Amino acid sequence: MCAGPVYRISGIDISCDLVHVKVVNGSLVSSGPPSCAACSLTILDAGIRAVWLFHEDGWRRYEALDFHERSMDAEGILKRGV
Repeated sequence: MCAGPVYRISGIDISCDLVHVKVVNGSLVSSGPPSCAACSLTILDAGIRAVWLFHEDGWRRYEALDFHERSMDAEGILKRGV
């Protein structure tokens, strides 16, 4: 799971994926789409390669840069294709 480029701002390459788990009353629940620009920036800075989120239809892996862009979109900071 650690193939592909690493996007880093100032951190070191730890060459790992991050798994985000949202738990309610002790049970795994859907986390929703990428939506935290501050989190995504930290992920890029740390050199994490990808983020796994659990959705209603199962687990999905987002490359770090894609996760960041989607988070920026969700916060209205970045418009894709502009």
